Amino acid sequence: MKFPFILLTILNMHGMITQLKDETLIETTCKNTPNYQLCISTLRASPKSATADVEGLGLIMVDAVKDKAEAALSGINKLKWLHPEMGDALEECRRAYKAVLTADIPEAVAGLTKGVPKFAEFGMADAAWEAEICEGGFERVDGGSPLKGVNKDVHDLAERCSPLVLALDMQNQLVCNGCRTVLLYPRGATNVCCAICNVVTAVPPPGMEMAQLICGGCRTLLMHARGATSVRCSCCHTVNLVPGAAAAPNNVAHVNCGNCHTLLMYPAGAPSVKCAVCQFITNVNAGDTRVPISVHRPGGNATSVAPPSTSTAPAHNQNQTVVVQNPMTIDASGKLVNNVVVGVTT
Repeated sequence: MKFPFILLTILNMHGMITQLKDETLIETTCKNTPNYQLCISTLRASPKSATADVEGLGLIMVDAVKDKAEAALSGINKLKWLHPEMGDALEECRRAYKAVLTADIPEAVAGLTKGVPKFAEFGMADAAWEAEICEGGFERVDGGSPLKGVNKDVHDLAERCSPLVLALDMQNQLVCNGCRTVLLYPRGATNVCCAICNVVTAVPPPGMEMAQLICGGCRTLLMHARGATSVRCSCCHTVNLVPGAAAAPNNVAHVNCGNCHTLLMYPAGAPSVKCAVCQFITNVNAGDTRVPISVHRPGGNATSVAPPSTSTAPAHNQNQTVVVQNPMTIDASGKLVNNVVVGVTT
């Protein structure tokens, strides 16, 4: 009878670990907002948050503001029939929330999806202001505001969304080569030092566009060069096929492991290869790489093998500029302050 109990315990633990890994990006993102709990609860309420990137999390927050604004507009139409004496204040609220739904929300969505987060910040700031306008219209009405709750929800969500979308304009993200934590860093940095494991991760060059996927084995968030056909997870070693990528079946290359010198075969174009013997990760841009050439199999199909490379490894500067981003703090006026340290290592 012990085996079913042990199996059930393992399955429960696996589910907990999967959930924790899915929420790593959510927690990292919400730490950049003034109201951590509001950000966390809003994002966790959406099923899309488990697989969303930072842009996707911003869209979830904008959708939450939209839902609250639609609820407010629906309530206004009902209140007009129940409280005709509040007609002027309710009409002012109707105009305010109409502006949120027809102007502010589309502006925020366009800003996030088109890579201009500043527009999203403007849209959310104006949505918070419109909620204040609606609430202020009931100061002249006896009995107070019947929309006080929804006005506060719209104001707080929109106000807390602004720092999140602003972070998109100031920061990029990558996965730490050491502990696989998602790191946020200022745009333009060349290296990022992880505050958890102290591993320095090189920032991909600007021309190399990055994409993300969730590992099918352990649900870890993986980042890879856009255009790659497969990605191997360094945590559980699962090889994940990139959705929509057209893989070239015979396009392979070879490299010697940088530690034990075992000859490794990998899909041509991959940035690094992990050795199955010693677990060492070798960068394929080193001088020991072999470029694939075409040969013919007995069946007549061409495949790729690799001749020894005669090129020498390019000389690398020993100095590295390292950017360390510490957790944000709040100053005496209540504003978020970035704690970024820049140094040079040799």
